[in-house]
Amino acid sequence: MIHTERARYYRAKIELAAQRVPEDMAVTVISLFPLWAADFDALVAAVGEDGVIRRGTRLRRGGYLFTNMHDISHADHNTDPLEDPSMWSRMVDPDEGAPEWFMPQWPFTQWMYGSRAMHDGVVWVSTADNNVWEPGSSGAPWRQENE
Repeated sequence: MIHTERARYYRAKIELAAQRVPEDMAVTVISLFPLWAADFDALVAAVGEDGVIRRGTRLRRGGYLFTNMHDISHADHNTDPLEDPSMWSRMVDPDEGAPEWFMPQWPFTQWMYGSRAMHDGVVWVSTADNNVWEPGSSGAPWRQENE
């Protein structure tokens, strides 16, 4: 029993320390991050402070690493990262290539300058912050990666 308690203690320390790992490295060590849980109280106990899961907290879900984009202070806002792009941003490993483009949910998610996205078989690079335009549409702030 003492070994299990020690393991839980050190695992909690590792998960808290993982929050300080630089973003470009975080996607390569996903297993260090705590799992998202539907149980809000358990999640707050693991990674929260003062009853809140702070904006920028990173959690893993479904083999991916997500960052929450807003403070989460109530169980109703603790939505599944795989199902709610308005609350969670999936972190992408630059070595995996460009993620599939999706229509941002304004004002919560936008493509930032330099973001890469695959759309209609082409890799596009955002040329503006807060980009909500579809790549390839007239006047959209995107350029093809190989231009």
